[in-house]
Parts: sequence; C-alpha cells; structure tokens
Amino acid sequence: MFCLRSILLLGSCLSLACADLRADLMAAHVESVFSEDAKYPNASAAFNLRFEFHPAAVTYPTSEQQVSEIVKIGKKNNVPVVARSGGHSYIANGIGGRDGSLVVDVMHLKRIDFNKTTNVASVGTGNRNGDIAQALVALGRDVSHGTCPYVGLGGHVTYGGYGYASRIWGLALDDIVGMDAVLPDGSVVKTSDHEHQDIYWALRGAGGSFGIVTTMHFRTHEIPKAATTYRFNWILDVEKSISVLLAYQNASARPDLPNELGIRHELRRGLYPGTVNHSLTGTWNGPADQFYAILDRFLKHYPEPVDSYVHNGTYFESLIYHSDKGTLNTTNPDDHDTFYAKSLATPQDYLLTEEAITKFVHVVANQGQSTTTGWFIQIELWGSKNSAINAFAYNHTSFVLRNTLFVMQFYASSHDKKPPFPQEGFEFLDNAVGSMTSTMPKGWEWSAYTDYIDGNLTTTNWQHLYYGKNYRRLQELKREYDPNFIFGKFPTGIEL
Repeated sequence: MFCLRSILLLGSCLSLACADLRADLMAAHVESVFSEDAKYPNASAAFNLRFEFHPAAVTYPTSEQQVSEIVKIGKKNNVPVVARSGGHSYIANGIGGRDGSLVVDVMHLKRIDFNKTTNVASVGTGNRNGDIAQALVALGRDVSHGTCPYVGLGGHVTYGGYGYASRIWGLALDDIVGMDAVLPDGSVVKTSDHEHQDIYWALRGAGGSFGIVTTMHFRTHEIPKAATTYRFNWILDVEKSISVLLAYQNASARPDLPNELGIRHELRRGLYPGTVNHSLTGTWNGPADQFYAILDRFLKHYPEPVDSYVHNGTYFESLIYHSDKGTLNTTNPDDHDTFYAKSLATPQDYLLTEEAITKFVHVVANQGQSTTTGWFIQIELWGSKNSAINAFAYNHTSFVLRNTLFVMQFYASSHDKKPPFPQEGFEFLDNAVGSMTSTMPKGWEWSAYTDYIDGNLTTTNWQHLYYGKNYRRLQELKREYDPNFIFGKFPTGIEL
C-alpha cells in the first residue's frame, strides 16, 4: 500500500518507508514535518516559487549530534539528505532540488561565540548575514559577507560569499579558519588546514556535496574607522550606455585601484525603449577625504547624474543602507519571489570588447524594455591587482574564481512575483548573457558563480563554468567520501 499523499506529490516514499523514517526521527527526538502534517506546505516551500519540490521530511535539529543522527537515519532509509540554512537557493537546492529529500534545516544552530584573544568567531550555520553582522560589529569586528540580511551563512559561505568589503578581506569563505561538519557516514569532524584537510578544501566552494556544516570558525577583521556609502543614478541612451560601461571596465581594471573601494554598476529598465537606467553604488572603506578622488576615476567618464546619495558615516551604517531593508534584523522572514537568475564571471586579464558590450547594451535597452518582468543586472567589481579575492591560487580552496574582474548577476522576476514565470523572461536573460559570451573572441574563458546558481546551466558545461580546474579533484573526493550520494543529489551537485 502506497502513501497516497506521496504519490499525489510525486514523492518517492512508500507508506512503510514513510513510517520507518518517521519512527526513526521520533526515536531520535528530532522535530520533523512530513507531507501529511499541517506545517508541511510552509516548511517545504521554496524561496523561488518557480520550483515546487516535495521533501520526504523537513527536520529541525537543535544540536550537532541531532544533525549526525538525521544523516544516519537518512542513510539507513536510503533517503538523500540536504542542508538548508537560510533557504534562499535560487533553484531550491535547499529542499533537495528534486522530490524525496530529507531536509536538515539548521535554523536552531544560532550560537555565536567570540574569542577575544584570537579574534576568531565561531558561528552556527543557522545564523544569517544580518545576525553575524550585528553581533560582530558590536565588538568592532566583522567578516566578509553579502548585503542581504536574510541570506543564511551555510550556503552563502560554502559557495563563496561576496560583499563590499571582499576586495579588502576576500570572500566569506576566505575568512574561514575551520569548520565543524557532519560527513556522509554521520561522523562529526573538525576540519581545518590541520584536520581533515581534503574535506576542508572541498567544503570551501562545494559544501553541499560533502557535508553539513554546523559551525564556522571565522578570522575576523577590525572594521574600518569610517565608511562612505554612495549611489549615483543616470538614464542613458544606447550610445552613452556603451560609453559608460567601457569606462567602468577600464577604471575597474586599473592596477592602482585601492581595495578599500567596493563598487558595482547596476542596470535596470529605462524610461522608454532604447534607454537604460544606470547606477554606481557601493562603499568606500577608506578615509572620507579621499572618496571623491577615487570615485572620480569613474565619474569623470560619466555624464552628470540625475541624482545621487553620498553619506560619510560608520561601517555599520553602510551595512544598513545596502541591506535595502533599513535594518539588519532577521526576525521577519524574506518574501518569496518567482524569478530566473544567471551569472557571468569575466577574467581579469581579458577584458570585454567594445563589440561585446555594444551587443549587450542593445539587448538590455530594447528587449529589456519590452519584457514584462522586473529585472536588474549587477556588475560587481571583484578584481584588480589589489583585490584580496584574487590573492589566492585557483586551487587554494575548491572555489575557483581567483582571476576574476567582474561577476555579473542577471535577475528577473515575474511582474507580481508570483508564478508562472514568463518564457520571455528566460529569453531576455539568456540573450543578455549570450550577447557577450557569443561575441568574445575564441579563447575568452568565462565562468559562473555558484551563489547565483542557474539550473538551466545543467544543460551546458556547468561543471567547468562553476568549478573549473577544481572539478576533477572534487569528483575524486566525492567518490572517496560519498559514493552513494548521501549528500548532493541535486542539480549542480558534484557528480562521480
């Protein structure tokens, strides 16, 4: 006899197997939600409503030992296990990226400890960007992390973790000095440069395929004494749009650009066809009296802005501004969205040609105007000679983007943020990326960023785009530690 609800939801559990899984979780005293439970629709909902998957169960461990027990139970019942931190995976990998997974939601692992002697913060992966920022800045410290307060640390850090301080400090995963994790056999281990080095290497760039990280140990940094938060806005036609994007690239590639500058160029829908809304935004983490001299390297090539905002204040105030929420408090959950996203990482030593930028601008100014979706494109500066992101070799961690100038995020939402997502939205973003990748000369190597995961890349060479030269070693470690796919049975997970 089959579990009727599971059949209707395309689940993979037989009634006896469902009962066994429930009984094992109850015996381990683990809070769990199953498909027949009233809490299941909310517990199993994806942030991106384009996706609707049906986990075998969603669990809420309160300790590292409970995480271990859940992994062992999943293995015993032949149910793949997946971790969920903030739940913001763009393609719903946090609920398995498919039906039938056992979700380990680490929301209760919220402890934050700080060692005043070593300046190391030990942070549970149930915390989010806003939580760690509030806790550490109160101590005059911080780590590299993104701007959205609600994003969970588990996925954000193990797959990169970019923010406006990353050119000074590196990515979030570069601040890691150790990780406590549960492995596919259920064992609890401490990983670092001195313990379980192979797993430590793999977790920093491909975490979900190798373990469930319960605690991250961060090397913290003294926060800047001051921070200048800024935003300049323009509405430009095609010709001027091409000109400012070329100028942005040229200024960004200057070898003497200080790493205290965090900056991105944003594009949005213009007022009418053939126009684009542009903005330069970010944080200058250097002395306030140097701000205009540094930013003038960009602004002198731009027209007069239609409006601007510049605030000389504290580092904490800069985090508040860029949160877009007016607060770093994470008690209220983020709203759902229905969207498609892509990424494009450009190499530092091979700039986009004028032809590629021209074709890109034409797509954005015309197709971007006609689409019904609400969209933005962010061109984040990662590189230049002084950037801490590029200070490491590509194989220092499993995260491979170490010779990158820009990481671009392409994001389009349905008009009301509810399903269905229109086909023309896919076409617009695919064309925006393709206008550049198809135009650049042979030998131009582009990449993609795992924190802006794109499920449609599974039909292309996503292994190389996301993991590059590190993919082969990741496969070897997958065969060694998890050949039966206890973890990572989801799109873009490491394959054997």
